[in-house]
Amino acid sequence: MNTNTQPTLDEKLDALTRRIDELGQIISSRQTPELKFCLTVEELASRWALGPEAVRRLVRSKELRPLRGFRPFRFTMEEVRRYEAQTTNSARKGGR
Repeated sequence: MNTNTQPTLDEKLDALTRRIDELGQIISSRQTPELKFCLTVEELASRWALGPEAVRRLVRSKELRPLRGFRPFRFTMEEVRRYEAQTTNSARKGGR
């Protein structure tokens, strides 16, 4: 630290970097694959060749469930596959 009692900008940045690393280790050590493998609205729209608003409409209609507590929305790969299987099965049966 410098001779002043106030930490320098570099010291603050170093402290924040260490904290981010610690949080990253905590997250990766948890058994929460949904935090590691999730898609944003834009990524999902790109995957399905839709506009982002179409994905948001699916959320509003409760056909697609985002992770709770995340804004903007995040979707687990499990949820993405569930929806894709549902729509594929529905199309095979003559629906949608």
